[in-house]
Amino acid sequence: MENSGFENRRNHPRAKEDLIVSVVILNSPEEKSLIGRKHDCLTKDISFQGICLRCDLKIPLGTELELNVHINDPPCAFTFEGIVIWSKSEDGLPGYESGIQFPDISGIPDGWKMLVINLLAESSNS
Repeated sequence: MENSGFENRRNHPRAKEDLIVSVVILNSPEEKSLIGRKHDCLTKDISFQGICLRCDLKIPLGTELELNVHINDPPCAFTFEGIVIWSKSEDGLPGYESGIQFPDISGIPDGWKMLVINLLAESSNS
């Protein structure tokens, strides 16, 4: 699925960051056999309201996920629920990219918000 139009409608800037994410598939209307499956992925970028994941697993649109994001510095972890709103194969690379939206951004922890703000500040100073 092409996502260039979606990128223009984003409400929050993205911070490029490679973070380890443990994904648990909670519900997958298009592929019921994926429900309960656990998979490790990496982020491509993060924001207040979502994450772009890079995985070797194609995650269908509308799939509901539990995301456990692991941070090394400072050591901590965040757990979110998200839904796949777009998915595509990576150009010239093995695997897939998936856009994950957090449906309830009012519940996003302050620590996550500060992480995104700090990463955005670092990238603007580079």
